[in-house]
This record gives sequence, structure tokens and C-alpha cells, in this order.
Amino acid sequence: MRAGLRTAVLAVAFTVLAATPAMASGGYVALGDSYSAGSGLFPLAKNPAVTDFCAQSTRNYPKLVRRALGFPAFTDETCGGARTVDMLAPQTLLGTASGVTGGAARGPFDLRQNGPQFNALRPDTALVTLGIGGNDIGFAEIIGRCISVVPTGTKCRNHFVLDGDDAIRARIDGLRPLLLGVLQGIRERSPNARIVTIGYPRILPPNPRQCWPQLPVTGNDAVWLEGIQRYLNQAIRETTVAFGAEYADVERASLGHDACQRAASRRWVEPAIPAGSLAIVHPSARGEQGMADAMLAVLERSGTG
Repeated sequence: MRAGLRTAVLAVAFTVLAATPAMASGGYVALGDSYSAGSGLFPLAKNPAVTDFCAQSTRNYPKLVRRALGFPAFTDETCGGARTVDMLAPQTLLGTASGVTGGAARGPFDLRQNGPQFNALRPDTALVTLGIGGNDIGFAEIIGRCISVVPTGTKCRNHFVLDGDDAIRARIDGLRPLLLGVLQGIRERSPNARIVTIGYPRILPPNPRQCWPQLPVTGNDAVWLEGIQRYLNQAIRETTVAFGAEYADVERASLGHDACQRAASRRWVEPAIPAGSLAIVHPSARGEQGMADAMLAVLERSGTG
């Protein structure tokens, strides 16, 4: 974000904060997965709340929001690989791997990764941000299945769509009650908190057929994937609004900043050969800033109390 715009955003945030001091004193808790943790962006955060296995960055959007709003009390529980189940149960390395491979979630040599993320919630928590859902629908599995060494074909869509039944859309439909349960759990533990969920920034542009080999996905599969991501963000938004919480629309904000952009300075999400992050198909520092700006826009719209 340009220096002048960033200054303006911070000035508005400071004004809002000054008008509602109770929010800062109540504290801020950030929950979520790798897109919220900033996994792939160095340096890693020295955060006693999580282990290094979470790959939590010092430059993720929750920390940017915290700095903008000046919360003295702040807990960042975001962790790479997190799913909705990890809000209530400890996240472990084998548990995270099971979300990719479908294997056993526990074992005798399993290592704790994080959580339960809900442990950070308090009755006086004033703000909770939440970015979750991608791992519940098998984000890593989808990426692995869709990579193609040739630019034509529909091997990815053919794997997930059988006889007209789209398995990934069905998973997204199944995510809705899981996300609702998370929102209810937050409200029960922090009854006065302002809850804001965030969607996922665009990986693909509205017309993604020419993205290969920047992202090695065939044109037809890319069209299907772009629709899947919009459907996921729609599910998060609709569930959030139906519950009575607020939604930060980073999909709209990231238009023109997808992983297919050739210029690294325009991308918010990194392609197969990343330049701004070590994690492919994950936000760059610009992407985390864009997510922070989307979150701040919601918080500033009607105050932070």
C-alpha cells in the first residue's frame, strides 16, 4: 500500500480507537490457518502461544491489524494447516498431515503444533478475527491433484466431479455448519467480542485460462478452480452474516492481484515459483497487507466497540 494511503488508514484507525478505548483494553485474539498465520513469510514470530511448526510470521495480517489499532492485549493463535476442529482440540503434526493425506490423525510420536485455539478466548475479549475453511475442504489435496505438466485437459475437475456431483462443492456445503459451530463457540467464550471473519484472496483471475505455467493448472481446470474459490468465500460470507458477525471481503480487494500476475509487485498470492514468500499459492507480504487493509476497512466502518 502506498505510504500516503497507509498513513490515512492508520490515522482513521487511531481516531476510531480513541473514540472506543474499551476495545483496546479488552484485547484482540486472532484465529485461523496459514493464510492468517502468514506461513512462508520470514522472519517467523517468536510467539509463546504457538510452536515454530505453525510457521507464523511477524508480518501476518493479525499483527498488522494489532499495530494499527494499538491493542496492548493480543494473542495470535493462527497456525499453518489449521482446520475448524483445531479450535477446540490441540493441533498436531499428524493431525495436520491427515488433512492432506486422509491418514490417521494421531500416533504415538505425534507432536503438538498448536491450540486448541479457543484457549486464547476470554470473557472480556473485545475483537476476534477468524480465517478458516480452506484446509477443511482439502486445500493441499486440491493443489496437488490440479498441478499439470501440460496446459490442456481436465484431469483435476475429472477427479473431483463425477457424474455431475462436485465433491469439493459438497465439502464446502459441509463447511457451513462447522464454521457456524466455530462462531457459536467464540460467542459463548467471548460474549461481548466483535467477530470478523475473512475470506481468501484471489488465487486466480476471473478469466484464468492463460495462467499456465505461472500456475501449472490447465485452462479448463483453472476455470473450475476459480469457481470453487468463489463458492468457498461465498459460504464463509453467508454463514458469517447469517450468524450476525462481520465479513472482510478480501476476494474483491484482491482483484488484479492474483497469482497469475507476472509482476511480483502486483501479486498478493504467490505462484509456482514464488518471489515474495517461501510458500506457493500463499500470500506474499503484499497479500498480508491487503488482508489487513480489508479487515481494517470493516473495523473502521462502524467503529471498533
